[in-house]
Amino acid sequence: MDPAAAFQELAAAHEDFETEPYDLSAQMPTFGWPTIVISGGRDLITPRAVAEEIVALIPDSVLVDLPTAGHSVIDARERAALDIVEAVYDGDISPLPTRGKELDAVPASLGIRLLVGALGAAAIVESALPAAIPRAIRRVTS
Repeated sequence: MDPAAAFQELAAAHEDFETEPYDLSAQMPTFGWPTIVISGGRDLITPRAVAEEIVALIPDSVLVDLPTAGHSVIDARERAALDIVEAVYDGDISPLPTRGKELDAVPASLGIRLLVGALGAAAIVESALPAAIPRAIRRVTS
């Protein structure tokens, strides 16, 4: 279940792909707008080292660590993402790096919480099935 492996397979399937015509890394030092880089501690797509590299390249950018977040903060931590956007609107992003744990603790929406609960319940049921299936098959065939 390693997303990096899946992306690598996908990329290999497109042998005719040419690199992007724009060197984003070379342009980052010229950015003149507030930039917040969010790093999820459970992000399997973009490692923290990449986030740190981006912050090092962009002047006056800040890094916000969300220790238990994954890759898509907007999808799973929409309230935290909105709080970060609010700091941009307020014109002061400097306190954001110290608010990482606080923002990480903001609960997800009810829909996301229900989805996580349903996935957890499905995993428990699935883990019990291998032991239950042979017993059920023996009863039917006996």
